[in-house]
Amino acid sequence: MFDPLIDVSWTAGLLWLAGIATSGFLVSWILSDVRPTKRVLYIPVLALVSGALTAGYLLWSDAGTAFWTNRWGYGIVGAVLAGGLLNALLNRRIPHVTPHAITARTLGWDGLVYGAAEGLLLSVLPVVVTWQMLSSNGWPSGWRSIAAGALALVASVAVIVIHHLGYPDFRGAKMSQAVLGCGILSIAYLLTASVIAPIVAHAVLHMVIVRKGMELPPHEETHEAGVSNIIRAAA
Repeated sequence: MFDPLIDVSWTAGLLWLAGIATSGFLVSWILSDVRPTKRVLYIPVLALVSGALTAGYLLWSDAGTAFWTNRWGYGIVGAVLAGGLLNALLNRRIPHVTPHAITARTLGWDGLVYGAAEGLLLSVLPVVVTWQMLSSNGWPSGWRSIAAGALALVASVAVIVIHHLGYPDFRGAKMSQAVLGCGILSIAYLLTASVIAPIVAHAVLHMVIVRKGMELPPHEETHEAGVSNIIRAAA
């Protein structure tokens, strides 16, 4: 895993994790529940929030370009394996379906932009902040490396859950699907120490979901219902 160039204290690390979790919840809650919007507007806001958090942490920790290039070869392998596993899991869950067409807009917007934004927010930032916080306090050595990795995964799963609680349709049985899918990507980042693995594999996950005819959040029917409720309330 990428080692910190500055010490990340317990207080600073926990504040960063709290900020990431809070931002992840607010962006999904406000734009899919409080003021429902369509995905074409939701994705750039999510990307802006995720990008700002990532840029802010990298500048604060003086991480440099190594954050993006670290173990890139392992990252490619991890992306292929994680993406393949997620594809297999979805094929098992929904084995028979007429494939939907993948347009250039879907590939670039719903896949790469949306996938990169969520990959950074859910599977990269919580893991790297937790690992660097523990590393600064002497944890990742010997058996403690396993404990540090487990805690980093727990932090990532917590952010995944909090973010998806903002979506009305994930406040139930569907939450387990989000934890499983995004959790696999967090494990891929832990094993490869390359941001390529979770970002690319998350984009692949989105493409498979669209290909299966499933809808990425926020769902358009939720948007329409939200608009109708607002109109009725105003009337």
